[in-house]
Amino acid sequence: MQLNLQTYLCYSLTCGVVPYEPAQVRNTLQHLLLMQGNPSYMTSESSVVVHTSLGIIEGFESSTPRGDVGVFLGIPYAQPPVGELRFKRPVPIQPWKGCLKCKKYKKRAPQIDHFWDRLMLKVGKSEDCLYLNIVAPRWKCPEEQGNGFAVMVYIHGGGYLVDSAVFYHYSKLKRTFF
Repeated sequence: MQLNLQTYLCYSLTCGVVPYEPAQVRNTLQHLLLMQGNPSYMTSESSVVVHTSLGIIEGFESSTPRGDVGVFLGIPYAQPPVGELRFKRPVPIQPWKGCLKCKKYKKRAPQIDHFWDRLMLKVGKSEDCLYLNIVAPRWKCPEEQGNGFAVMVYIHGGGYLVDSAVFYHYSKLKRTFF
């Protein structure tokens, strides 16, 4: 299945959402993630490929009761803020060659781990952490689908101390929204 990433970004940008108080979120996510194992290694057999102005991106398809969704984990949105770029404004990402595999979560920003983080988050930490995760329903042409989908953007808080997109696993989003 080949789609345009701009369609995904315009109609279905989804990085995560949890409608609870922060303490409730932390407790709930600890429980769910401990039950599910390490989310960074979950993959799917069906690939979804999109062509962008920056290059080709390959994600995977995941099923829901209402249809399939495309999942793209770890799409870079800026140059890694390391070396001379550390503590500078983000620099736009350059086009890449070949197909960029976006099938698992990237490393999270450096932070002090709490005990449960060490147990649950096996994705590691790095200053190279400027990545976007997208979960989007299969989109048909406007004549069949209408004007597209609502867009939700989630940028976690964390005060530069805690949290990561890994806490808001795509399986919870697809079950809630699609």
